[in-house]
Amino acid sequence: MRLFLLLTLMLIGLSCGYGQTVSFASPTDESSKMLDSVKYVLPEFTAGTVIFNDKGYSNGAVNIHALTQKVHFIDENGDIREIDDNGNVKIVIAKKRNFLNCSYGFIELYESAGEVSVGELRSVNIISEVKTGAYGSKSESTAIQSVGYVTDNGMKTDLNVNSRVPYIYRKVPYLIRKGSVIPANKKTFTKSFPHKKDFIEQYLKENKVDFDNVEEVREFFRILNK
Repeated sequence: MRLFLLLTLMLIGLSCGYGQTVSFASPTDESSKMLDSVKYVLPEFTAGTVIFNDKGYSNGAVNIHALTQKVHFIDENGDIREIDDNGNVKIVIAKKRNFLNCSYGFIELYESAGEVSVGELRSVNIISEVKTGAYGSKSESTAIQSVGYVTDNGMKTDLNVNSRVPYIYRKVPYLIRKGSVIPANKKTFTKSFPHKKDFIEQYLKENKVDFDNVEEVREFFRILNK
C-alpha cells in the first residue's frame, strides 16, 4: 500500500528517496522517430515510482521503452531521458500497474496465487534486428501478435522515412515463481503447482490452451486457482 501512496507525488523529472542517486542519459536508440504508441509500453508518460535494488526509489513521469526495455522519464525541462543504470531498477509502478525488471525485460504482473504470478512482456523489434531464440524459449515464429510497417505516414522510423520498415510487436506470457521469471507452458505450470498436476493433465486433455497467448494463459491461471 505504501508504494501506491507514493504515486500521489506528481513531480516533473525523477525525485529521489532514501538517498538514491540516479544517473541518466539521453536516449540514443534507433526508434527516436517511431510513433510513441508503438515504442512505449504505457500509452503516455505517467506519474509513477521506480524502485531500485537497494530499496531506494524515485518518483516522476515515467514510461518503459518497448524496444530497448529501459525506463524513460521526463526531466524538469520537458525532455525525455533514460535511467543509465537500468540493471539497478527492480520494479516500476505506474497507475497501480507493476512491472518487474528481469533478464527478458519488464514483465507486467497480473494474477498471483501464493508464490506464483503470471505476467506479460511487451516488446518491439525491428525485423532486421530480431535474433532467433530471443526472450527465453520463445522463437521468432511464436508469440508474435502482429507485424506492422513503420512508414513516414503515421508511424515513423529514423532508418529511412521513405522506406517501408517492418517491425514485430510481441506479447509474451511468463510465470514468476519465487522471484524467478520462467516461460509459461505445461511443464512450468506443473512445476509451479505440483499439487494440481492431475488437474492440469486432465484439463489440457479436454481444453486447448495456447501458451503463447497472454489472455489464454491468464484464464488458465485463474481456472487453476479458483
